[in-house]
Amino acid sequence: MKKVIKQYIFLILIAAISVVCIKPLFRNLNYGLDLQGGFEVLYKIDSIDGKEVTNDMVTNTYKTLEKRVNTLGVSEPNITVEGNNIRVQLAGVKSSEDARKLLSKTASLTFRDVDDNLLMDSSVISGAKASTDQKGLPAVALSVRDKDKFFEVTQKVSQMTDDKNKIVIWLDYESTDTYEQNKYICGKENSNCLSAAYVSQAFASDVIIQGNFTQKEVDDLVNLINSGSLQTKLTEISSKTVDAEFGESALEKTLTAGIIGILLIIVILILLYHVCGFVASVTILAYTLLTLAIFWLVGGVLTLSGIAALVIGIGMAVDSSVIAFSRIKDELYIGRTLPNAYKSGIKTSLGTIIDSNLTTLIVAIILFIFGESSVKGFATMLIISIIVTMLIMVLLNRFLLSLLVKT
Repeated sequence: MKKVIKQYIFLILIAAISVVCIKPLFRNLNYGLDLQGGFEVLYKIDSIDGKEVTNDMVTNTYKTLEKRVNTLGVSEPNITVEGNNIRVQLAGVKSSEDARKLLSKTASLTFRDVDDNLLMDSSVISGAKASTDQKGLPAVALSVRDKDKFFEVTQKVSQMTDDKNKIVIWLDYESTDTYEQNKYICGKENSNCLSAAYVSQAFASDVIIQGNFTQKEVDDLVNLINSGSLQTKLTEISSKTVDAEFGESALEKTLTAGIIGILLIIVILILLYHVCGFVASVTILAYTLLTLAIFWLVGGVLTLSGIAALVIGIGMAVDSSVIAFSRIKDELYIGRTLPNAYKSGIKTSLGTIIDSNLTTLIVAIILFIFGESSVKGFATMLIISIIVTMLIMVLLNRFLLSLLVKT
């Protein structure tokens, strides 16, 4: 009897910790534009040389703004192209002036040596495109505009010794940046150092940057180089502070509705599955807490779509418990003892649970890869929910049930 009481005390302790921590954690999450408001600015895209603005120019400008928004620490920006205009909405931006300055600033592409001395700026090239080298491997082709300058610089670098015959391409180089500190991450995501290419001879024409590139790495490098050599300028048409579509009071109501919904699920589980339902209820509380904690740790921004993904995740978590409990119940109906019914039910339900979660996980990953803005946020929350379901609703749930079965 003492062993049973200890197990119930352990379960109640887990439930109490989860209940106490869920609400403050929910309040400390980053909220999206629809939940907390933010800043909106509309720009007109013009060509620097007065020529017609092309689709490529618009795309490169879009990618540049998207990169700059990330430096503001803002996730899930809403950036939309409206003809030759581009609208940027930033959630929770405290300083609209800082945001405006950074968004309107032109990306700066520079070519430097390994000692960080400036060799050329973006004026020597007219852009980049994906290509292949002599072996047919992915490479980046640079279109050279100032051939004389490019020949002069490449000739100088090619004659350098001691492994210094490299041209390092930087995007938004800062005085604190050094190639020595960045050479191992040069070309990696979130690095201002885009590429460090060996120069074996002087060039007075278009050149190919070769390396062990994948096609994706080539595409990313092309986009970054083009964003730093933009032939466009941004003219602000309008800007304003955006109010939250979903105010503080409505957010409180959402949290209250979520608590009531979870309590109703707990009551139904206990009525249908008794002790097993109580264990599942405890793990649902732990599941909700861990899901929100991971979302907070990865810096996710909670939007209405994120809340929808959380609700779907809770439904899938409950479903995984119901599948296991139904199998255990079936085994009890045919006369198996409780320990044997538990072992058999858990074993036969595992495959079904993994299949249902795995298929949803594949869809969520596809949404994350190809989606943008709130779609990516929805996918992030759904991926976290599925992973936590496997950890909490399968592993923890089974561990707690096994403790009670032994009593």
